[in-house]
Amino acid sequence: MQLLRFISLCGLLAVMSKVSLAQNTEFRPGVGLYEGVNAQGWLFEQLQINEQPPHALVRFSIVDAFTSGSVVEFSEEQLQCSASECILDVVNPNWSDSRIRLIITPQFDQGLRVLDITTHQEGKALSSNSYLLLKQAGESTVKRFTEQHIAFYKQSFEHNVRTDEAQYGHYGPWLGILEQDEKRDLVFLEFNKTGRSRFIRYVTGTAYTDEAFFEAGKINEAGNILFIRTSHNVFANKVLLHRNSASMINGYLFSELQGNLVQPGSFKLRRFQPRPPGNARFIIKQQGE
Repeated sequence: MQLLRFISLCGLLAVMSKVSLAQNTEFRPGVGLYEGVNAQGWLFEQLQINEQPPHALVRFSIVDAFTSGSVVEFSEEQLQCSASECILDVVNPNWSDSRIRLIITPQFDQGLRVLDITTHQEGKALSSNSYLLLKQAGESTVKRFTEQHIAFYKQSFEHNVRTDEAQYGHYGPWLGILEQDEKRDLVFLEFNKTGRSRFIRYVTGTAYTDEAFFEAGKINEAGNILFIRTSHNVFANKVLLHRNSASMINGYLFSELQGNLVQPGSFKLRRFQPRPPGNARFIIKQQGE
């Protein structure tokens, strides 16, 4: 009799152990802010996991300099997780006939790899792309950017600066995406007619920036192609720009260090054109201003 009880107890402990193990091995994003660049959609993505729901998926438009976007709040139950992945399926706030389906898997250094699928309501895929979200311990990159460049926002709102190739050419502020290997960061180009210009990279998931300066005398121009030598020793001391149109620039950057080519990357820039104040409340609301 005691032997049967012992066997039953062992069986119960084994079941409890399996349940506990299954619970402990379930993958779930930790509390915090995750951010990254969705290059295909020209969006800056933020996934906010709170200690208590609701959680939030926030999307900023890079094209509009973060003055438009969307917010989707979701519950704990809507984030369905297993040992290998989490799936979030929510209504697309920009298109009610479609849904956003995110398949989220763990990545190195507390990061998340996201497969982003837009589907019809009945489930058929319309488009898909992937990007990396990195955990941000401090202020979001969007908040840091907007605070740093508030003067450009005010100038654009007050003077309604629009694209005019004859007047601006390649001068003025530009905002875009830098790709180096699989890493994607925001980049900002302030191109001045006189004085010093600058090229800034905002390192995703950190409080760091790389900033390279250049003077007008360090620019060689041939048609729509510009070759720039900057003052930075490591980051982007050589920059090649090709102006595709009045509102878009493609480019490449690299550095020469002791005769070696280091940190090569490509980037795309759009002319800095935030929406006018009547249509630009999204950024103010989301950044707590």
